[in-house]
Amino acid sequence: VLIGNVTEIGTEYIKYKKSGESAIFTKKKPVKQKKEGPDRPVNKPSAASVKFDDKIQIFFNRDRIQYSHFIDPTWHYHHYKIEIKENRLKALVGNIRALSQTAGGQFSEVEKVEKDLIFLYATRFSGRTTHKFLISGIQKKSIKKPQYTSHKPDKSPKIAFIIDDIGYQNSDANLLKQLNIPITASILPNTPFAGEEGQKLYAFGLESMIHMPMQAKDTSMSYPKDQFVVLSSTMNDIIRLVDHARKIIPHAKGLNNHMGSMITSNREAISKVLTVVKNRGLFFVDSRTTLTTVAGKLSKKAGIKTGEKDIFIDHIKTYKHSMEQIEKLIRVALYKGQAIAIGHPNPTTFRAIKDSVPKIRSKGIKIVFVSQLVK
Repeated sequence: VLIGNVTEIGTEYIKYKKSGESAIFTKKKPVKQKKEGPDRPVNKPSAASVKFDDKIQIFFNRDRIQYSHFIDPTWHYHHYKIEIKENRLKALVGNIRALSQTAGGQFSEVEKVEKDLIFLYATRFSGRTTHKFLISGIQKKSIKKPQYTSHKPDKSPKIAFIIDDIGYQNSDANLLKQLNIPITASILPNTPFAGEEGQKLYAFGLESMIHMPMQAKDTSMSYPKDQFVVLSSTMNDIIRLVDHARKIIPHAKGLNNHMGSMITSNREAISKVLTVVKNRGLFFVDSRTTLTTVAGKLSKKAGIKTGEKDIFIDHIKTYKHSMEQIEKLIRVALYKGQAIAIGHPNPTTFRAIKDSVPKIRSKGIKIVFVSQLVK
């Protein structure tokens, strides 16, 4: 509720600071509600304002700017509340102004209490307010050094979701961001949007991995050696594949196998892969595409931070099946203390994950990046 009304409260607070009059901060008659008009659109936001909002959040996450965000369900505009050090305030406003103007919007100051470094700005598209920014400058004297205290280890059960096969579409990173949870995306290196999606995921503060194609036992498929780890791959072949993937996805923290039942079952072949993984400082997640896999066991033995898939949540691509699989995932997490799920960028998968979040949290289970579960 506080975040949802933050810009309205901010406006009233500014009025109070300037004149002592406010509908919130005094007992005077309440301000009459404005009729619907340009500032309170009832239609959906324009494509330009949606694209602008993506750029704003990419900028905030890239520059590690802390913010509170809420989309008003009735007026269809975004509220942002930002507290930032005084010496960075002017640059922040300049960047938001530039992003607004580049996207075709009009950026303007609405209210301010300059002595208290409190400012309210708005961005408008096609005459309608689509974004409000309540920005407060933190003066140096009010900044306190963090107090470092010892904390007990967090023993809460945890779940990590990995979404494989990212890179075929340029919208998946945006959809993952909208889930509003820590989530790990595994990107296929040789897909059309691999690099673009990887950069967006990093900007959104999400985690990425390399989804390395590996030869499966299915002999009806082809496995091009310049894209797949195959049984005949040499150490140099694998180094080239991994380094090529890291150039495309530079922020990848780990690697898991795409297909790969033939490779993960073969000690010699998977050992070569794991040597490169270790030398590149990556963690490894065994997707467990076959019951005969030895990848996880050998990875742990090699001293690599390792995780293993517990549940596939969408090998049947229906909402009902994914919900049932997440129920199993919850039980595994409560029993083992943690669980790793793998899914794919399907609308039913995303909807099932989103709808399951309240239940997962009601069980005392935390949703985390997979990097927090590898050991």
